[in-house]
Amino acid sequence: MVKLGDAPANYYPPSQTELEEQLSCTKKDRKVAIYWRNQFANNYDVLDREKKHIQDSLNQSKKENKHIQDDLDKSKKENKRIQDDLDKFKKDNEKLSDRVHQLGEETMR
Repeated sequence: MVKLGDAPANYYPPSQTELEEQLSCTKKDRKVAIYWRNQFANNYDVLDREKKHIQDSLNQSKKENKHIQDDLDKSKKENKRIQDDLDKFKKDNEKLSDRVHQLGEETMR
């Protein structure tokens, strides 16, 4: 019985020509593998540089966004302060208007 991996009974070793042909194919395969390895390495380098550039741009955008957010928060606080002042001035104006009206009535009596 023939086991897996055993050479069949009618197996002949490869000839010199067959071995040279296999070697030639192997060399071609090796050249192709080296070519594609180099292509992959070059593409990896390009992608790595692009990734770093994108990351730098993202970091810069985050800094700018934080600056804008800080300015916005500052503006909101300033707007709140101005609105509070306006509300106070409005109340003071109403009080003065009421007082002027009251004084006007008193002088007419």
